[in-house]
Parts: sequence; structure tokens; C-alpha cells
Amino acid sequence: MPHNHRHQRGRRPGRRRGGPGRRPTNGLSARHTTAAGAVIPHGYTEGAWGSFHRVILPLRGRDKRLFFNRVSDWGVAAAGLLGAIIGFAALGVLGAFLGLGGAVMLCDQAMVRGRYIRR
Repeated sequence: MPHNHRHQRGRRPGRRRGGPGRRPTNGLSARHTTAAGAVIPHGYTEGAWGSFHRVILPLRGRDKRLFFNRVSDWGVAAAGLLGAIIGFAALGVLGAFLGLGGAVMLCDQAMVRGRYIRR
């Protein structure tokens, strides 16, 4: 029997080893960056705006999340209105409904993915 036999006992042949792996050299994990290396936004109060929001809006916890969810909901509604206007101009009444639905779905998905809306 080869020397490494007892080390192979719990492993499954042909599969990668599990585990968290090594962190990237720049210190940011893959889930915090895009394929191009840009940092993914983490909401309204991330980065330079964080200090501004802590001074102007001293909200914490649940109240802060609800406030910024409402702000984001207004952004989604504005995108829906714009989509409805563009759809109406292109296809009439049917285009207004299609533009409204498409814009609301796309904008809401982008807001949730960018962590601007947190459920």
C-alpha cells in the first residue's frame, strides 16, 4: 500500500477538495468584486457617503433599513414611470404597460442585487 493511502480515505476521487480556499491577493474576496475587479456597491451608506449619512441621518438598525428601502422604492417607481412613458411613445397603451412592467422588474432586481433594497 502506498504511504498516502490513509490520507486519501475520506476524499472522493475526481472531485475538488471543499473548504473556503485562499483569499485573493488584493484582500477582497470574489463575492465583493466583479469580474473586472471593480468593487460591488453595498448600499447607500457605504464608502464616502457613510460619514455624511451618520451625521445628517442618525438612524440605526431597522429604522435605517426601512428609510433607505422607502428611498429605493421611490427610485423603482420613477423608473417604472419613465418606462411607461417611453413605452407609450413607442407602442401606445400596450407599450405603456409593457414599459412599466419591464422597468419595475429590472430596476427592482438591480436595486436588490446592489443591496440598495434589503428585505
